Amino acid sequence: MVGGGASQFVIGNRAACAGVTLAPNASCAISVTYSPTTNAAASADLVLTMRQGPNTNPTFERALALRGQIAGAGGGGSSDTGGGALGLGWLLALAAGVAGLSGRRRRL
Repeated sequence: MVGGGASQFVIGNRAACAGVTLAPNASCAISVTYSPTTNAAASADLVLTMRQGPNTNPTFERALALRGQIAGAGGGGSSDTGGGALGLGWLLALAAGVAGLSGRRRRL
């Protein structure tokens, strides 16, 4: 993790993927949690370094930009609470959308 706000994000289950060689169709998973110590927005990049083939070279990197903000702080205009978690309204809308798509899939 790099960037000015890197300390505000916590990587979980890092050992599951660090140095792991994946077989075809295999996967490993990590989690990133926004754990702010201030009310200011934070941003950082999660940099993934990958290797292809049995050699350690060549390597290539991909950066995933992360941004965290406390709900209601800093001009986001949101009245939701939860420190970055989805509010109940969003979760209900997501559930309704998934149920609608599921129903369409069965009819086709």
